[in-house]
Amino acid sequence: MTTKNNARALTGAAGGRPKFTRTTRRNQPETSLHAWKIGLDSVGAVQTAVLELLAQQPMNDDELHAAYLHAGYPVRSRQRVGTARHELAQLALVIDTGERRPSHMGNPARVWAINPEAVSE
Repeated sequence: MTTKNNARALTGAAGGRPKFTRTTRRNQPETSLHAWKIGLDSVGAVQTAVLELLAQQPMNDDELHAAYLHAGYPVRSRQRVGTARHELAQLALVIDTGERRPSHMGNPARVWAINPEAVSE
């Protein structure tokens, strides 16, 4: 995958931490742009994918993993996708909506969404 196809590209920052800037691609979905507005320079590929998916609609971890696989991202375990969501929650980029939906085991599972306060215009 080339830099042009990545949602983010690394650019050098003189004397400081690396700075991430958005590159464009022909099929740049609106949800990618929404996730980009969060502007966090420490999220990885799985976290970026989670942000893009949660920008479409709130989901529990099982729904998030199914959407991740359906969207064609590289195969990752449900645990890895859940860990990425947890990392984003620790950074206050995603929040618990208070809603519960059944997990694959039938237990109530938290529904997560993008934190609207974390989105910069």
